[in-house]
Amino acid sequence: MASVKEYDDRIRAKQNDISAKEKELKQQDAFLLGRRRDLKGLEETLDNVRSKLARVDSEFNKEDAVLEKRKLQFEYDQIEESQKKQSLSCDEASAARGKIAEDLVKLKAEIVELKSAREKQAELEDLEAGKLQAEAEAEAQRVKAEALEADKKALEAEKEAARQKLEESHLEINSLLKPIEDALTTLKEELAAIDQKAQPEAFKAASVLIQSLDDAFSQYQQALVSAVGANHSKELINDAGKTFKQSCKNAIEIASPKLGIGWGEQLKNFFRAIGNGIKYVASKLGADVNYYEYKQSKSLGAVGVFKTATKLDKEEPAELEKGRSITPGQGE
Repeated sequence: MASVKEYDDRIRAKQNDISAKEKELKQQDAFLLGRRRDLKGLEETLDNVRSKLARVDSEFNKEDAVLEKRKLQFEYDQIEESQKKQSLSCDEASAARGKIAEDLVKLKAEIVELKSAREKQAELEDLEAGKLQAEAEAEAQRVKAEALEADKKALEAEKEAARQKLEESHLEINSLLKPIEDALTTLKEELAAIDQKAQPEAFKAASVLIQSLDDAFSQYQQALVSAVGANHSKELINDAGKTFKQSCKNAIEIASPKLGIGWGEQLKNFFRAIGNGIKYVASKLGADVNYYEYKQSKSLGAVGVFKTATKLDKEEPAELEKGRSITPGQGE
């Protein structure tokens, strides 16, 4: 079956043939009209010769009439012969014209058939094109859906990986913070033992200090998780440690005057434990640090726990000698 384009080409060719036939028909009509005009002229001339022949006897004497009749008869015969030829030519021209007209009718009928077939083919091609378009759209939707599903799975996998990484970070951080948490727990237990009735002001200061240290520790924990999630950023790790240490220092300095003289050494050792714990965490996460030496305190058993957990034996005499260790009410 031909395509719409092929039908268009055929129709265009037939239209060109029709144009040529119409031009040929016009030319044939003009030729036939000329032949008929000539035939009519010969008929008129022949009638004129007939009239002359009829008047010969009355217009000429007997001898001249014979000569004139011969002359007119010859002319009559010549005209009659030309008339026959022109008549035959007209018949041939008329037949040729009829053939051209017949061809023209056939060509126009063929164009009608071609246009009808073209319309049917156009409908078929439109249906096929619509089908192909629908298939293409369906395929595009399928590809899009698959891409969305793949993106969804990738996002879920990414979220799961992030969740696992965060969970691992929490486990890692919690493990590293265990010595600090133990030291904090020991101090909190000792502070909680203050008699509220006997020392109401110290008890209140101890409660505030416990809350402040808990908050600082929680913030430090979260900051470390973020730092580990950021590819163990040393800068973030150091910043987290500095912030935690400063928060503990501020809380101790505020509470120290109200806790009483007996708490000085305990708070110093606790602060050393915090400082060494921060350095321990930093070292395990990629930093090189030195540690403080402890002064043994009966009331701070966590110091021994911390030294055992972190296996710290080194001193940092320069910092201690210069008085940079914390004394309640003083700067670092």
